Amino acid sequence: MRKKAILFAMNFLILWLVYNVFLNKDFSYALLNVKPQEKILIVAPHPDDELLAAGGLLVQSKEKNAKIIVVYLTAGDGFTQAVEVNYKELKPKTVDYINFGRLRITETLKVKNYLKIDRIYHLTYPDGYLKTLLFQYYDTPFTSPNTGFNSQSYSESYKPGQPFTGKNLIENLGEIIKKEKPDMVIFPSVLDNHPDHSFGGFATSVALREIDYQGKTYTYLVHSYFWPNYGKKFKLPRVLTENKLKFSVVSLNDFEYAKKTDALALYHSQRRVIGAFMKLFAKDDEVFLPESSTANTVWKRGSNVLHAQVFADKVLITFAKNQQDKLAVYGFNLQTRKTFRIIKNVNTWEQNITIPLEGHGIFIIESYKGKKISNKTLPFNY
Repeated sequence: MRKKAILFAMNFLILWLVYNVFLNKDFSYALLNVKPQEKILIVAPHPDDELLAAGGLLVQSKEKNAKIIVVYLTAGDGFTQAVEVNYKELKPKTVDYINFGRLRITETLKVKNYLKIDRIYHLTYPDGYLKTLLFQYYDTPFTSPNTGFNSQSYSESYKPGQPFTGKNLIENLGEIIKKEKPDMVIFPSVLDNHPDHSFGGFATSVALREIDYQGKTYTYLVHSYFWPNYGKKFKLPRVLTENKLKFSVVSLNDFEYAKKTDALALYHSQRRVIGAFMKLFAKDDEVFLPESSTANTVWKRGSNVLHAQVFADKVLITFAKNQQDKLAVYGFNLQTRKTFRIIKNVNTWEQNITIPLEGHGIFIIESYKGKKISNKTLPFNY
C-alpha cells in the first residue's frame, strides 16, 4: 500500500512538472477592457458560472457604470449530488429537483442585488441535456428526467409554457441579444469539457450568427484539463496552449477580487458540494478567448484531430496516423437552419476523412479514441 502511495505521488509530481515547466510557458495576451457605460451580456449554462468565469469582469464593469445582463440557460436543477446534500435525500424525488431549481434561482436574485446586475433572464432549459435538445430534440419537446418538465415551468422562466426544444433555445438567445443590443457578449467556449457549457456555447454562437450580431464576443472556460489550477495566479489551460489560441485577460485589484469572492459565497447550495472547486476561480486574473466571427467556424475536440477544413459541400478532417477512433461531427446548417449530427468509425489506415455536407455551417468535431460514442446523451450536471 505504501509503495502504491509513493508511486502515485511520484506520478503526480511528474505530471505537475511537465505541465508547469513545458506546457505552461508564457504566452502573449491582450487586456480585456470594458469602456464606461458599455452593455455586457453574459451567458451562463448554470447559476454560478457567470461568477466563476467572469465575476471580476462583472465587478470591474459596474465600477465603470456599465450595464450587465446575465442569461442563465438552465436553473441548475439536475445536479443530483447537490440535491442529495441539500435535501439529505439518497434518492431524490421529482419535487426535490424542482425545489432545488427554485433555490438556485433564488440565489441568482441575491447575486443580482449584491452586484447590482441590471437584468437577468432564466431560460430554465433542462440541466444536463442541452446537447440532447440541440441534436435529438431540435423541434420535438423533450421531458427532463429530473423535474418532469417539458417546457419552461418556473415562475421566473423567460417564456413560461414554451416547450424544451433546441430550436427554442437558439431562438430565445437570439431574441434576448437582439432586444438588449449589448456591446459585448461573453459565453462558454465550445472547448469546455462540460456538455452544457460546450453546447451552450454552440447554441449562443449560432444565435449570434442568426441575428448577424456585430459586437464584441469572448468565450470562457470553466471545465478543462489542468484548469483551474491551484493558487491565485492562473496557469493557462492546456487546451489553450496546445491549440496556440489567443486570449485576453482581466486583472483584478484587491477590491474586485474580494467582491467576486463574496458574491460566489451567495451560491450556498453549490459551496456545500463543490466549494473547493469554486475557490480555484478566486484568482488575480480571468482568462477569455476571442470568439471567431466567420460563418464557417470549426472547433476541434480530441487530440487525434490534426486539421479540419470546411468547403461548401463537405468537411475534410485529417487524423493522426495509425489511430483507431470514433468521429462525431455536430453542426448547424446556416442554409436549412437546422442542426445535424454525424457519427463515423475511423479505421487505423484512414488519415483523411471527408464528410459530405449540404451547405455552410458551424461545426464541432470530436474524436474519442477507444471509446464508444452513444446516440444516447448522458447527463453531466453542475
